[in-house]
Amino acid sequence: MKTDKKFGFTLSEVLIVLVIIGIVAVLTLPSLLKDIQAKAKVNALTSTIDNVQKAIDKELVEKRANTLNDTNIISNQGEFFREHFSLAPNPQSTFAASYRFYSGATPSGDDLPPLNATCLLKNGVAIGLHRSGTIMAIDVNGADKPNIVGVDYFVVEISDREDNATGRHLGDVGFTMGDETSCEARRAACAGTTNANSCYQALVLSGFNPRYIEAGSCNN
Repeated sequence: MKTDKKFGFTLSEVLIVLVIIGIVAVLTLPSLLKDIQAKAKVNALTSTIDNVQKAIDKELVEKRANTLNDTNIISNQGEFFREHFSLAPNPQSTFAASYRFYSGATPSGDDLPPLNATCLLKNGVAIGLHRSGTIMAIDVNGADKPNIVGVDYFVVEISDREDNATGRHLGDVGFTMGDETSCEARRAACAGTTNANSCYQALVLSGFNPRYIEAGSCNN
C-alpha cells in the first residue's frame, strides 16, 4: 500500500525565512532610497536647466538680442524670472542661509557666486543669477536640506558669446569649459575641493549618473 507524502514548511522554517528577508531589507533599503533620491535630484536639475535654456532662447529671440546685455538676463533679472517661469507665491526663502561642500568644507568669500536676483519656482526649485548673467545657481529643493554643493546645489554657466570652434552658442546653459577635460578630474575637483562649478561639469561628463560624485562612477 502506497502512502502519499506531503511536503511543506514548518512554522519555524517560515519564520526563519521571514527574518532573513527582513534583515536583507534593512540592509538594502537605505541604499535603495538614497539612489532614488539622488536620481530625483538629477532629474529635477536637468528639467530645470532645460526650462532655463528655453527661457533664455525665447528672451534672445523676443529682444532680437546679439548679446546678453540686450536682454533682461542682465538688465532686469527679476523681470526675466517673472516673464518666463511659474513662481511660488510669497516664498519665505529661496536658497538656504548656508551651504557646505561635499568634502565638508564651508564656503568662504566667493567660493559660491553672489546672487543678484533669486526666485523660487512652484515645484520648489530655487534659481538665482549673478549680476553678470553668465552664472546661475540652482538648488533643486530650495532652502531644504541637505544644502550640499554637488548634491542639491549646483552652479552652471551661461555662454555670453558664440564660439564655432567649440560649438558654443550665445545663451547656452551648462556648457563645459576649462583645462580639466576628464570626468574624473572634475569629479575629484567637486568631491575634494571648493570648485563648485566642477560638480555640474562632472555630472554631465558622467552621463548624468546619480552617483557621479563617487570614485569610479565616470564613464571616461
